Amino acid sequence: MKKYILFIILTLILLSGCRQERTSEDRNKCSPGYVWDEVDCCFDEDNDGKCDLNPHEKIEKANQEEEKYNINDEREYNFLHEASEIVERKGKSVRGEGYAELLDVEDGVAVWLSVGKVFQVLDISNSTNIVVHRNMDVDGSAEVVTSDDKYVYYSDSKKISVYSKDDPYGEIIGTYEDEFRATIITVEEDYAYISGGSNLVVLDISNPKKIKRISESEIQGSGPSKIFYKDGYLFFAVTLGGLNVINVKDPYNPKEEYFHPFETHEMGFEMSGDYLYLARMNTMKSSKTSDIGYESTSKFEVFDISNPVSLKIIGSLVIPTKINSMAIKGNYVYVAGDVPNFISVIDISNPSSPKIANTITSIEGARMAMDMYIYGDYAYFMNSGDGFQIFSLKDPINPSHVKDYDAKKNYISLHGSGDKMYMAVEERYFNVADVKDPENPVLAYTELIQGGAFRYTTIELHEGKSFSNANGLVVHDVKDPYKPKKLNIGNIDVDGIHLKDNYLYTVIGEWGLDIYDMTDLNDFKHISRTEFMQGMCSNFILDDHWVVCKTNIPYSINVIDVTDPKKPIATDTYEYKQNVRSLTLKDNILYVSMSDNFLDIFRIKDNGKLELISTFKVKAGHVQIKDDKAYVLSTINILDVSDLSNPVTIGEVYSNNVAEQGKIYKEYLYVADGNAGLTVIPLDNE
Repeated sequence: MKKYILFIILTLILLSGCRQERTSEDRNKCSPGYVWDEVDCCFDEDNDGKCDLNPHEKIEKANQEEEKYNINDEREYNFLHEASEIVERKGKSVRGEGYAELLDVEDGVAVWLSVGKVFQVLDISNSTNIVVHRNMDVDGSAEVVTSDDKYVYYSDSKKISVYSKDDPYGEIIGTYEDEFRATIITVEEDYAYISGGSNLVVLDISNPKKIKRISESEIQGSGPSKIFYKDGYLFFAVTLGGLNVINVKDPYNPKEEYFHPFETHEMGFEMSGDYLYLARMNTMKSSKTSDIGYESTSKFEVFDISNPVSLKIIGSLVIPTKINSMAIKGNYVYVAGDVPNFISVIDISNPSSPKIANTITSIEGARMAMDMYIYGDYAYFMNSGDGFQIFSLKDPINPSHVKDYDAKKNYISLHGSGDKMYMAVEERYFNVADVKDPENPVLAYTELIQGGAFRYTTIELHEGKSFSNANGLVVHDVKDPYKPKKLNIGNIDVDGIHLKDNYLYTVIGEWGLDIYDMTDLNDFKHISRTEFMQGMCSNFILDDHWVVCKTNIPYSINVIDVTDPKKPIATDTYEYKQNVRSLTLKDNILYVSMSDNFLDIFRIKDNGKLELISTFKVKAGHVQIKDDKAYVLSTINILDVSDLSNPVTIGEVYSNNVAEQGKIYKEYLYVADGNAGLTVIPLDNE
């Protein structure tokens, strides 16, 4: 209990430290219905100047006090007892390649983006002639690989598979099936230590044909990045938590020994001898002088781990780059970053006094180094969806570019062992369907497309053309769905995108909202850039003359008035305590799906200010609106929203797999339906 209380205190301190100090001016920025409470704005329902529970907290409290809250809620009671209201419909599916995630539809053509995750082994015994072995198909999606002296362990979303290291594509020696989804794994003697989310699971692998789970425990934070084992202790780097040290001398009863809190989205973590080297993103800010629009630094720290129950920071420095990963060779740490330095070389010959020995600011053709592996005198930098680049380290302070390996794949995770690189690989696909007859969709085209450092966020149809983001803006002419043509439009940096009239709207988290005039597709003209009130935008929505963006650091939604695309105006922001999953905007009404299974409904007033209308408990994902009904994915719940202050659940629609995103077009709901591909569901029987 004491550890739990300590964790809460440390977390609060950490979060407060991540925010800039508030001033008296900030107190005047609280949205209507909120008041200042010493450190931040808080909800004030009865306008008495005091903090009250916000709508989410009120519902959570009700759930704790009454296990059957949903049954006792009159709206849910009516839904559960009026079975005649429930409409079940599956529709017709057509499969392309991969797992469908994003889609759009227009004038008889549907397009969607999908992913497939597989394992791949590369032989790098000859650095100038890399041999790529075939892809290994998996039942789920490939996540991570590790190995020991005898075996290779492949972990996908459904199981862990064990193969002989001498034949990593041969006969399966053993499997371990579990709902637990491992995103990192390390093996030491007879035990495998796997983690995902905020849990640690220990497996007995002494007999790889009969793998057994022997313990499960919690770690502090979520999003583990890497694990190292040393002398009966595990050292975890957790992005949204900190550095965990776990005593596993008794693997049946792991226990926490040390915790160093921090929170970051980018980090590098390595161990050598009695030292841990940790680097994490430190600052990121918009910059008008930078060629790429922002600047970043990372904090590098050296920990003495000779006493695992009491680690000591013995050295530190600031690296002028946004770190993505790092690796050690001899007395040097090589940091892979993207801005402003692609490679930073740190001298650790004296661990208590690390020094930057060299920085390389740009490499021709390089996009972003996401991970790396060093073998012999060569370093292999995984690039952002372009393959990877090979550098010679024969002069350790001055890495020299040797060769590129090009691939239309995004390398998710990398494990190196000797002259082999084991990779979890994401393949991305562009799919087109002929939906002139929505009752009978036909797959017209599938193409393997270029990957990227980040997930694609948008695909949108506009006047017979498909616009999406990979490594920059990608445009296809799909007037003939059976023969799409990729257009050469040059290099335009985009993340999320939306189109209206002759304008393209895009956000790149650190920059803000960029708007281009695309009257001439061969000559996009940048006409404005507008910063959001707070946070780094991860995705956004456009409707009428409003842009609404969801952000991280902090979690929030932001509103920009784009009535004049050349002079957008930021008008409001609303901060959350957890991640926003999805945004839908229609007729000035904003639907915000939350990661804690709530749906918030806002009105955007004429002055651009947000007004919270209602909060509804529902498993909320992407939302589509038709008349007075809201269709809430992934289980497609149908809500009556004729009274926005009092939504009512009136039924469900079932797709054929997992409804990731939807688009209502005329009388049909088109769904990016996971492994089912595109599913078309008629709505005319409502």
